[in-house]
Amino acid sequence: MKRIIINLIVILLAQQFSAAAAFGDETCELNREMEHQCRSYTYSVVKPMLDYLRQVGEDLLKSESKDRIIKELREKLVQQEMNDALIKELRSEIDFQKRIDSLSTNSKLIENYAKCKDELASKSIKLGILDAQLSKLNSKEITKINTSKNDKSEFEDLKVKMVDKSNKLEVCEVQLMKLNASLIEKDKSISIYMQRSTMCQNKNKKIELQLKDRETKLVDKENYRQMCQAEIDKLNKTVYNNIPSSCFPYAENPGVHKIEVSGFGFINVVCNSQIAGPGWIVIQQRVGGSESFDRDWATYRKGFGSMDSDFFLGLEKIHRLTNSRRHELYLHLVARDDTKFYTRYDDFKISDEDTGYALSLGKFEGNVVDVFSYHEHMKFSTFDRDNDMATFNCASVLNSGWWYKSCVSCNLNDLWDRLRWTSLELKEAKMLIRPKL
Repeated sequence: MKRIIINLIVILLAQQFSAAAAFGDETCELNREMEHQCRSYTYSVVKPMLDYLRQVGEDLLKSESKDRIIKELREKLVQQEMNDALIKELRSEIDFQKRIDSLSTNSKLIENYAKCKDELASKSIKLGILDAQLSKLNSKEITKINTSKNDKSEFEDLKVKMVDKSNKLEVCEVQLMKLNASLIEKDKSISIYMQRSTMCQNKNKKIELQLKDRETKLVDKENYRQMCQAEIDKLNKTVYNNIPSSCFPYAENPGVHKIEVSGFGFINVVCNSQIAGPGWIVIQQRVGGSESFDRDWATYRKGFGSMDSDFFLGLEKIHRLTNSRRHELYLHLVARDDTKFYTRYDDFKISDEDTGYALSLGKFEGNVVDVFSYHEHMKFSTFDRDNDMATFNCASVLNSGWWYKSCVSCNLNDLWDRLRWTSLELKEAKMLIRPKL
């Protein structure tokens, strides 16, 4: 449009110049002397027009240069907008990489990784489409940017922003390359993991089969064990139905036998028929001096020693026996000169553990002084369970458990070298019980 206006101005100036020249020539033909004046007149008429034309041409050139600069700036601005969009896409890809890094090594996460990888491929295609669209931008849209006096400063600002965003784009490109390399490594790791996972699954299946086989064998063994136990219980029931609850049936065959204690079960006891007749159970015996009777509460409760030598049957067993029915107690004493003594009590029993296995004797009979009655109603004491009436622990001082009072008149559990019945030194002592007839 500007070029058309300039052409019209030139044509008008040319016409005026031609008219002026024709007029000058016509006048000058009449008066040659006026030639110089005509030329001066013509120059004075044309010169302002020429100056104006030159000024318009310069302005036109400046305007065209300015338009080119604005056009370039607009193109760069559009390109920068495209770069911003690309940077945004790259940031999304970086976030996507972070999600990939958080993937764990299980099959479900592997599937998620594959989906994310497909998303990355799809976004790469979108970036390609975006680049194609950038090349097809309509230049007419660029002309909509308004020109102003601050175009130069705006251009500088745009240039600075362009450099900054270009640097950011380069950083994003580097990150994208690292992301691609990381994805390749992830693919390799996942491949190795899947191989190992397959191997583990096969191994697990094998182990499961072995486990099922062993479980089947265990069930079979348990069934067989239960069947055997049922047979054993049946045999035991048949055998133990004939087991007595005292030593009377073994009168002709003394020694170690099994008897049944009500509420307790079957126990082994020493049956004695030689000392005071049939049916006696030996609950304590001192015949050899090899066994220590300095024992704690738990050992006295359970019993200890050897039935063919020194032993103590056990407080709990004695309690169960003597509380199932009435028993009598017989003490067999042999002095060092082989003189034999005895004492007999018609209602012997001891209480349960909660009441300290307290002693009851009943009426006395014997050929020696009754010193055992001094201990009646006393609880049993050991070095770790002081139940006596003394200010100290008698069991700790006398190195044995007994029904101490303060402390003793007799102690058949004393040390072997000081075993006494008052002033009587003993080399043998036995305590026997049997049901009261």
